[in-house]
Amino acid sequence: MGEEDNSERVTSYRSKVCSLMYAAVLSRPDLAYATNVTARFMCDPANQHEEAVNRITQYAHNTMNKYIEYRTPTDAILVNQLVCYVDTSHADSDDLRTTLGYVVYLNGGPVSWRTCLQRSEDVVSDKTAYDVRHGARHFCVNAITSTNMKV
Repeated sequence: MGEEDNSERVTSYRSKVCSLMYAAVLSRPDLAYATNVTARFMCDPANQHEEAVNRITQYAHNTMNKYIEYRTPTDAILVNQLVCYVDTSHADSDDLRTTLGYVVYLNGGPVSWRTCLQRSEDVVSDKTAYDVRHGARHFCVNAITSTNMKV
């Protein structure tokens, strides 16, 4: 394969990944993790990365009519229920990185989420774990105070 063909292949790959990232940020949070992983290979994607992007695109197309639904619960106790999950995965991937993250749900639908990676040789510092937990807590406190939710 010539250098020009490879350049076109990389450009096409980047374009697809960026389109998936756009969708993930605006309306498809279910695409976020897989798209983030494929974005790590934008400089030199292998065939397996291109296949992964094609599978993600196919998944997005096949689930186009699926959506996140926010409902007001019929039980008055659960109205405006805010639930937060925080998790850490300690260096279980091939690149020996630790993933930390949280997701906040309101009435059953996600309203905020964040993940971050840290090299395992840095060991998950208490500060990084604290930052992720603090980010989730900060979002929840702001949501509660700005909407006058009852805790």
